Amino acid sequence: MDNFLLAETFNDRFVTLLTMEYVRSRMSKSVLVAFWAIFLLATTLSGQSLTEQDSLVHLYPVITVVSNRLTLDSIRSTIPVVTRARRVDVVLAGDRPLAAPLNVSRDLFQNVAGLTVWEFNGTGIQANIAARGLSPHRSSEFNVRQDGYDIASDPYGYPEAHYTPPTLALDRINIIRGGGGIQYGTQFGGVVDYILATPSPKPLEMSISLTGGSYGLVDVFTMATGTIDSSVSYRSWLTYRKADGWRQYGSYRVGSAHAAVYVPLGRGVLSIEVTGLWFEERMPNGSTQAQYNEDPSRAYRPRDWFSGPRVMPALRYETTFGPTTKLSTTLSGLVGDRNSISLTTSTAIADSGTNPRRVNVDEFANVIMESRLETTLGPHRLTGGVRAGWTQTRRMQGKGPQGTDYSADFVAPKTIDLCLQTFVASLFTECDFELTSDLHLTAGFRLENLWSLADGTYGKQFPASSPQAFEQAEPPTMINETTFASIPLFTVGVGYDLETDLKLYASIGQAYRPLFYAQQFPYDGIPVDSSIRPSHGYVAELGIVGPLIHSESTERILVDASFSGFAMYYGDRVGIVKTDSVAYPQGIRTNAGASFHYGAELSLGLYPVIHDQVSLSFRLTGAYIHADYVYGSATGNRVEFAPRVVARPTMVATAGPVSVSFGVSYTSGVYSNAANTETDPSGQFGWIPEYTVLDATVSYKLLTSTTITASVLNMANTTYHTVRANVYPGPGILPGDGRTFMATITQGL
Repeated sequence: MDNFLLAETFNDRFVTLLTMEYVRSRMSKSVLVAFWAIFLLATTLSGQSLTEQDSLVHLYPVITVVSNRLTLDSIRSTIPVVTRARRVDVVLAGDRPLAAPLNVSRDLFQNVAGLTVWEFNGTGIQANIAARGLSPHRSSEFNVRQDGYDIASDPYGYPEAHYTPPTLALDRINIIRGGGGIQYGTQFGGVVDYILATPSPKPLEMSISLTGGSYGLVDVFTMATGTIDSSVSYRSWLTYRKADGWRQYGSYRVGSAHAAVYVPLGRGVLSIEVTGLWFEERMPNGSTQAQYNEDPSRAYRPRDWFSGPRVMPALRYETTFGPTTKLSTTLSGLVGDRNSISLTTSTAIADSGTNPRRVNVDEFANVIMESRLETTLGPHRLTGGVRAGWTQTRRMQGKGPQGTDYSADFVAPKTIDLCLQTFVASLFTECDFELTSDLHLTAGFRLENLWSLADGTYGKQFPASSPQAFEQAEPPTMINETTFASIPLFTVGVGYDLETDLKLYASIGQAYRPLFYAQQFPYDGIPVDSSIRPSHGYVAELGIVGPLIHSESTERILVDASFSGFAMYYGDRVGIVKTDSVAYPQGIRTNAGASFHYGAELSLGLYPVIHDQVSLSFRLTGAYIHADYVYGSATGNRVEFAPRVVARPTMVATAGPVSVSFGVSYTSGVYSNAANTETDPSGQFGWIPEYTVLDATVSYKLLTSTTITASVLNMANTTYHTVRANVYPGPGILPGDGRTFMATITQGL
């Protein structure tokens, strides 16, 4: 492992991560054999050849979001879709000009109502999104998937998405809110599924994009897709990006690669794919309030680093049984790391260049099998399935080496060394009943069984100010714990089709959030209540969506709208509660209380008819979010990082080969902690002011296969921040990037 971490080049890192020796060192052979046996058993269910009717196009691995009355090809990317009693937001990656190479979440999700975004490094490696007053941290309140399978580091104990697919590789993104995503997990936020581009029907289609921009930005992206003999399809892409960063000491390098092949097998299609990510990011750390006020781009920590290499393989077999039944079985996995080395003191304390640095390493290994059966019985539809998985996180902390460069080596006995495993077995079903031709009732159930095992050592460390910083302050405690939880969850919804093509929908569903490893065995050393419990609650929504005005001559949609109201109860929230006990001077991590969230979300689109070669569209998305604590020590306070208002108007104009997109992103002020601290000199806590950011992108199609794109992000050079961190990647204020220019040329081959 040490040789892997110290490898100097992208190829060394990526090839080493792919070796079977590395994989075998992380995964239990018996677990792998068991899951492979389950997968192979499922694939033996077919025995006939693939017919023309069961084409590859219909069997691609995507979440089913389309009802019998509405095809995906007929919708706009910005119109939320109601599939009977469930709302789905669909973002088509190529619908408008984007600053795609930078993976800017604010830009990509501009037209999704109510999403909040954390922005603090400009790398685009992680998305950091949330909705309805939840925390955007690594998108952990969503079940995050790629082509239908999990890509979070550890979906149960560490559900942070350290990887986001490149925007240039996407076909679309499906977002199902709250209880509507019960088929896919227990999260309060729902599910976000990044759907990769469909292989071309041609034997070979290639493209290459070259990007240059501010602060030393260089990005290369190349993709090749095709279909051989009208049966075997493939897709591959490779990307590399580096930049010095807007902030001082903010440089990074990131590379990712993907390969997939789709092969007819029996009555279905077997898909084999693998995705790899490597990045090395210098973290400039947070600023105190005074440092931020003086110069937000300046940094004071040149020796802090972050890295997260990983490989994510997946096998899927999809087959049909007659015209109305489909079976899909997926076996996916993840092997990777989350590594950081940093000073943990406030930047008010100068770094002498020899101050001790702390190393944190999390090593992940996951295997998850999910099998899903979809069928129709007359006008009714039934979906059911099972999910089984094993996830492991090895969590380590200790003193790191001096020096300036990146390293994840320990130079003293570790203060934390834990092996944390979860075994999951769940079943789910969702039934859609057509009560009348216009009225639908949907009922869903999920039973989640979780076995958790913790084994290793966990102890206290000397503080950063001590001569023995980050070394063991006392002999570590031996941990050997086993827990089991069985969680039944229900959801019910109603959908009604109006004669005007508008659709009404309402749903309510339960949600559950297991205790994360960072809450049970935190790096900050704050004691954990022995009776701490997982979070639970419910999410409800009521809405209407569809076209409002058509053109009588062309039947084209001129105005469409989506309006919804929501309510969410989030019980047993985990937080740090201050006490009067001298034994807990920093407080204790426990169930701090409950919060109640309610509000409204709006998406309004205007498409005036101008000319055959000229088009113009406007869209306003926004949300009002009222999220307060209703129980516990913070009762009456606002929920941290929950803005009252989010508004994003967008204009897109196209004239022949030229297309222009202009967007405004407004987010009202938030508190950074449950105590609603107004100000703190350290920058770790306090009010985060409202901000407005302007972005623009213009594209020009020079030739049939050549496109030039130019973007200006944060046009007004607004000074703003979205995060105050008290631990990683702080402590302190983490500012958003200033004005950034970039230009891309894309050549199809």
